[in-house]
Amino acid sequence: FQAEDGIRDWQYCLVGLGDVYKRQTPRYVSQSYNVPPQVVQSAFDMADDGPPRRVSLETLAAETGMSMEDMQQQIDDAVDAWRAAHPRLTE
Repeated sequence: FQAEDGIRDWQYCLVGLGDVYKRQTPRYVSQSYNVPPQVVQSAFDMADDGPPRRVSLETLAAETGMSMEDMQQQIDDAVDAWRAAHPRLTE
């Protein structure tokens, strides 16, 4: 990513909250947490019956009016619930 003046804008690309970065997609987040994509998609009521939607968490937050803090909490809750329901798959 580059700023208008041609200088790399690393701060903007890497700004994050906890383990979730604004530029990541929900699918990438699910891979980072080692859970099925549907776990993170369901945290944001995203349909999984169509083609994948390549949207960043930053864009999703803007569309839903959620803060990144709220998104992080929803992801944590969804992942924790999935891991509790599937303990053998998380060992």
